[in-house]
Order: sequence, then C-alpha cells, then structure tokens
Amino acid sequence: MPSAPAVPPSRLKLVIRRLPPGLIEEEFKDILGEEWQNGNGKVDWTSYKPGKVSRDPSKPSRPSRAYLNLTKQEHINALLDNVRNTKFHDAKSSFKDAVLLGPPSVEFAPYSKIPHTKVRKDARQGTIDQDPEFIEFLESLTNPVAKPSTVDQRTGVGANGKEKVTTTPLIQYLKDKKANKGKETAVTTPKSTKQAKYG
Repeated sequence: MPSAPAVPPSRLKLVIRRLPPGLIEEEFKDILGEEWQNGNGKVDWTSYKPGKVSRDPSKPSRPSRAYLNLTKQEHINALLDNVRNTKFHDAKSSFKDAVLLGPPSVEFAPYSKIPHTKVRKDARQGTIDQDPEFIEFLESLTNPVAKPSTVDQRTGVGANGKEKVTTTPLIQYLKDKKANKGKETAVTTPKSTKQAKYG
C-alpha cells in the first residue's frame, strides 16, 4: 500500500516589505494596531528590521521590513487587509521617499522557521576558580619572576657600568670588507704610474 503524501506545514511567517525607511518599531506597532502585537492571540513572534534614510543622493534609502509569525492560517487575509488599508506615516516623513515604489506589501517569508529563544547553559560557567591553569596564571601575576637585567635596552649600558657593543655577523662582514677595500685601493693605484702612462 502506498503511504499517504506528507502534508506540507502551513506557512504562517509573513514579511511586510516596503515600509518607510525612517519608520521605527514603536511607530510600526502603533500604526498596525493592538491586535497584531506579539502575544495578543494572532501573532506569537515578531521581528522588526529598521531601514536607513540615505542623505547621499547617489545611494538609495533602505526600506524597513517587519516579520510576523501568525498563530492561524485564517489571520493572513485579515493582516493583508489591515496593511492595505493603513497609511504608514512616520515622524521623519520618510514615507515620501523615492525608494518606496508602491504601498507596503505582505509576502510569505522566504525562511519559514522562527529562531528559538531557548538559552543554552554553559556547564563550565563559574568553575574558572577551580581551573589549575587559571590558578597558576594568578600565582604568576602575584609572584612575578625577576628577570636578570644585564643590559639596559635604552642606553646600552650593562650592569657593571661599561657600555656593551653588540654587532651582527653581517655588520662585521661589511666593516671588514670596507677596511680591506681601503687597503687595496691604496696599494694598487700609485699616482706616479698613472702620470707616466698618459703624460
């Protein structure tokens, strides 16, 4: 016997798009009405994403949008009618913005799940005082290890008062090369031989 096809879950999460960019969440809730507030029987979850009013003429404003998760399928048409018949005017008068190509629209949300509000507990929370590595770290802070200071980094003077000079092998090689080059040029180019040749 073939099994019955699975009934797809009803889509209850809706998004209201093309809201004025300057409309804040409190204004949206006041305009939409008390019956569409979270926990009043028709809606069990809401999320409001505020828009952005652009001051730059080359960048368009970003409209606001609101997500609502309805409790029953029958409430969808009532919400559609409510949004169609409502004027969403905000205090910043951004309802006249050119980015709003039409009135607000209600659509099914592309992702129908709602986020969980369950808070995960960390099993290790409050146990740092018993951690041996943390205790060792605290002890190292309270009992700092004394480092022997043989050379003062800023002045180059050692602990006995004499100046300590350190050179790298590359610097020593360059010094030797320069010293040898000076000796070679003094030996190979006497003035008398040059003058005798061309003179």
